[in-house]
Amino acid sequence: MRSRIAVIGWLGLCTPWVALAAGRPEAADGWIETVLVNWAPMLILVGVWAFFMRRWQTQYTHRQREHMERVETQLERIATALEGKHGPGR
Repeated sequence: MRSRIAVIGWLGLCTPWVALAAGRPEAADGWIETVLVNWAPMLILVGVWAFFMRRWQTQYTHRQREHMERVETQLERIATALEGKHGPGR
């Protein structure tokens, strides 16, 4: 019984707003304004995503290059040590 009263009370509060919204004529917006309002958030989201992806890729490439330089240095040291140990041409 209590929930039924709550639902009837809620519908009673919403009815004037629904009638008000239904009776109001829609504004005639230009198609450019409609497209901007509807698509601007998506375009901003894609732009921010592209910005961060390019930034991340640049940092990742720099770190990868540094890592490869360290690996090459270590391999050269190993090769030099092996040549000294076993002699050239072994």
